[in-house]
This record gives sequence, C-alpha cells and structure tokens, in this order.
Amino acid sequence: DRTIDFKGTIDLVTDADRASEELVGAAITGRFPEHRFIGEENTFLSGDTPAGSELYYWLVDPLDGTTNYAHRYPHFAVSIALEHAGQVILGVVYDPMRDELFVAERGGGATLNGAPISVSQIDILERSLLGTGFAYGPEERNENAHVWNGFLTLAQGVRRDGSAALNLCYVACGRLDGFWERPLNA
Repeated sequence: DRTIDFKGTIDLVTDADRASEELVGAAITGRFPEHRFIGEENTFLSGDTPAGSELYYWLVDPLDGTTNYAHRYPHFAVSIALEHAGQVILGVVYDPMRDELFVAERGGGATLNGAPISVSQIDILERSLLGTGFAYGPEERNENAHVWNGFLTLAQGVRRDGSAALNLCYVACGRLDGFWERPLNA
C-alpha cells in the first residue's frame, strides 16, 4: 500500500519519499552534524555550523522516480550528492530494485557496486541509445516532445524511464550513450 499526495497537478509525493528522506537525513546529520541537509520533500535538517567553517551541503532526492514507484513500475532510486565550496564532490545513487549502488567522487572516478565503470565508446548518433525525461509543466513538455521527435529519427533508440538519476548513472556505465532532460535541478 502506498500513500500518495500531489505537489502539483501530476507531481507526486509518497510516504516512501518522506520516510526515505527522514532516514537518510537522520543518518547524515547524525554523522555530520555541522553539515547542511537539503531534501527534495522540504526537510531541512542541520546542526550548528562552527564560525569560520566552510559549509558542506547534502542534496537528497529520496525517491527519484516517484511516479514509477507509485505505479509499481520498478525504475526508481535514492540520489544523494555532497557539495562543498560550490562543487559537487560526491554522488551516490542506489537502485533498490536491482541492488545497484553507483558512486562517483570528484577526481576519483565512478563505480557500480565497487567496480570501476566508464561511458560508452559509441560516437555515432545513429548507433546510440539515448535517454530522456519530461517536465511536469505542459508548456515545458511541448518543448521536450519537440526535442524527443528530433532525436527519435536520428538515434538508434530513445528511452524515457522516469528517473533522471538512474539514467545519468546508465550513461556513466555505458548502458545509455547519452541523456538529456530539461529542466533538471538539484
């Protein structure tokens, strides 16, 4: 059973989003009380920051692919980033359906379940498999559809899976050759 609420006309939030954000937020702030935590579902947990310290920000999407989750479509993930001095220095995405953990550290490469990963070597658009996503607003969706139609005839294939975080990880490990979505935000 799922408890589903709406943040907008079609933008969902579930009890799993809130529970995941609370669990991740408590773990992070418990371990790093001087850091700031910013969750998509408006949870702002933070401790006291010592004077003169540089802030670290944890940015969390507790359930990227909420619509998929709400419909029992098994393509969603937990996405966590750590930002310091204006740069993302760590990214972690966990896919609970496939038990896959993607980790990337600035300057340290990226891994999938601890093994190094790399992007596809395909450099010809007509041989590429691309991923995309669509905005929640109708006008933005029209723009997304126009771009989709353009790539649909140029690429080998285009997929729309509903989780930008996973699609970006799929580019990182070579499952997708490219990804675009507008607008995307932290």
